[in-house]
Amino acid sequence: TGTWQGGALQGKAHIVWADSTSADGTLVRGNLDGTGALSFADGSTYRGEFQAGMQHGKGVMTYADKTVYDGEWVFGVPHGKGIATYPKGE
Repeated sequence: TGTWQGGALQGKAHIVWADSTSADGTLVRGNLDGTGALSFADGSTYRGEFQAGMQHGKGVMTYADKTVYDGEWVFGVPHGKGIATYPKGE
């Protein structure tokens, strides 16, 4: 869902791709921007801030193996201050 504007989805949206990956949040020129969430086909999830469609700012990624990274992201990559928690408490 969302609205088409200038050839791209805009506004609040819920998107599901063919591989079952889904995104919820605000789209700007077709990309997540601001606060939102991603759910990946492998069961991984991300909730937090986006810029230009990538994780950027603060967010929490829970990987399929239950490892959790809670911290800062820069254009899709964990970077800066953060805490990683591993499933066996390591």
